[in-house]
Amino acid sequence: HYGQANQRINLLLLMDEPDTGLDQQASEGLGRLLENADGVKRTVILATPNLRLGMRLSDRFVILVKGRIVCEGSPKGMALETLERLYSDHVAAA
Repeated sequence: HYGQANQRINLLLLMDEPDTGLDQQASEGLGRLLENADGVKRTVILATPNLRLGMRLSDRFVILVKGRIVCEGSPKGMALETLERLYSDHVAAA
């Protein structure tokens, strides 16, 4: 059909700890795969204790404790150590 080459694909991915059981190289490969999906408009909901991967792939984050949002924001410009501290503080307080 005419114009199909210019159509974008919309994709919703729900991923629960997608790098569990993967070695470091495979985990990095998964990150590259999700980052480089050219031409695909995507929304990824990622549940992971791997804060490094989460920060790399996210525009926004939410920290849940016992099903409640305790912190949310943008990882852009945030140091990994800051997010780790936020996570630890909220989880330890629960």
